[in-house]
Amino acid sequence: MPFVTAASLIAATVCFTFAIIYVGVWARQPRRLDHFFFAVSALSVATFTLFESAAMHAESPQHYGDIVRWAHVPGFGMIVGLAWFLHFYMRAGRRWLLWTVTGLRTLTVIINFILTPNINQREISGISYVNVLGDQVSVAHFVPNPWMVVAQASLLLAIVYCADSTLTVWRRGNRRMAIAVGGATTFFLLVNMAMAVLILWGLLSFPYTLSVFFTGIIISMAFGLSSDLLSSFGLMHALDRTNARLRETEQRMILSAEAANVGAWERRIGDGTIWASPKWYELFELDDDGPIAFEDILKKVHPDDRALINERVAAALTGGQFYETEYRVQLASGGTRWISARFRADRDQKGVQMLRGASVDITRQKEAETAARALSGKLIDAQEAERSRLARALHDDISQRLALLSIRFAGLGDGSGNAESDIAAIDAQIQELSREIHRISHGLHPAKLEQLGLESALRGFCRDVAIARELEIDFESLNVPRELPDDISLCLYRVAQESLQNVARHSGASDVTVKLVVSDNTVSMSVRDNGCGFDPDNANSNGCLGLVSMRERMRLVNGSFEIDSSPGRGTTINAVTALPHL
Repeated sequence: MPFVTAASLIAATVCFTFAIIYVGVWARQPRRLDHFFFAVSALSVATFTLFESAAMHAESPQHYGDIVRWAHVPGFGMIVGLAWFLHFYMRAGRRWLLWTVTGLRTLTVIINFILTPNINQREISGISYVNVLGDQVSVAHFVPNPWMVVAQASLLLAIVYCADSTLTVWRRGNRRMAIAVGGATTFFLLVNMAMAVLILWGLLSFPYTLSVFFTGIIISMAFGLSSDLLSSFGLMHALDRTNARLRETEQRMILSAEAANVGAWERRIGDGTIWASPKWYELFELDDDGPIAFEDILKKVHPDDRALINERVAAALTGGQFYETEYRVQLASGGTRWISARFRADRDQKGVQMLRGASVDITRQKEAETAARALSGKLIDAQEAERSRLARALHDDISQRLALLSIRFAGLGDGSGNAESDIAAIDAQIQELSREIHRISHGLHPAKLEQLGLESALRGFCRDVAIARELEIDFESLNVPRELPDDISLCLYRVAQESLQNVARHSGASDVTVKLVVSDNTVSMSVRDNGCGFDPDNANSNGCLGLVSMRERMRLVNGSFEIDSSPGRGTTINAVTALPHL
């Protein structure tokens, strides 16, 4: 295939390819009109190239004139498409120039189809052939048509518009766009116009080769668009990564909110509807099927709390700061759920006033507060009972014995009775009184702990309880050092004391084992009995003071306290805590 023909086909193929690509790009982004007009320009140049190739192989003057006439149709697309592409791509250039170019080129097409053979030639006298790069191409001999000035004026104004747009973009600081697109387009249009003037006015006998310069324009335009597309793809990938991170963060926030039992919500003041997260609907036992009216929410609130909610909402709408409130929600099961809400007035993008906030279930907290208040009352009652017990022990027992001793001492002074037997009786009473005072003192604070250590003190206490309560108590110890931290010794002693008292009072056990073991820097104690046992969960829910006190004592020494029991199979209490390095 001759070189000129091959080059024309290659140029047409390149332009057609660009046109197809950017039609697809424009279809995905219809608002990008620069892509549309680029596709129009590329398709027009490809079509013009084919007409130009046909003109170079025309066999008669009439054939040549018809080809040139119809070539003005894609020529219209080239000039007008190029001008509008620059307008939408560069966002520059004077509008009146753009519309003048469009108008003149439209007038060119109209005149072209009115005149015969076309707007370029008034008369074609013949066809001759010349050799161009090894290819025989047609050259027409014609009389120039003066109306051709209209077409060349449109081309000249297109050059002016292109130069004007390029200068504007250059002043804006976008030098790459100004040089790669605006500068290249202006240069190729100038060369194209110079070639057209020389050929069409008969100053140069040479075949049409104007498509070469327009192909250069298409390539420069494609270069600018491709750079923008690559940048856009980079931004899209960055946006995708950002969106992925945002989605991941959103999922984490949702999981955190659900883990914390928090429900987010917002209320549009205009229509009174509430939008909320699934967790919020769950807190109110509502179906998550879209926005819900504020009045319907109030129906779920306890009647005694509705006035408080309305008051806080009104304050938030006028105050512009965060407000908090606590209220009760009536559940379908008949129970009550405590809700803590924190919210603030805000406005959306359209300026509509809204309330945005979060709600959290605080039922357990409220129950814990109630239990704490009940426990405090029990502790106070227990303290008062202990004081009363000590007062009775001192008044009814110790005081009376001391009064009796005083009377006996008075009898010794008056010489009545048997002095020797009276002294023996007084001595026995004093010893018994001493033991009673020791027992009371030991109950208040076991002095043996400080004197003998935890192992000896516990062994002696188990022996005393076994004798007093007629129980079989086995005490076992292993690797217990003489010195243990005072707080741990006292804690384990009190736990054992409370456990054995519970065994004696409630279990009906006949056999008890107390084991104290130190191993791996840990001290553990267990108290096991074969009594009737009990339900630990029920005892905890009822706030049994003895169990609470043991658990709290172990917590204070960073230890653990466990109860293994059930009705009919005895009870085992385990208390474990770590020892500091001894």
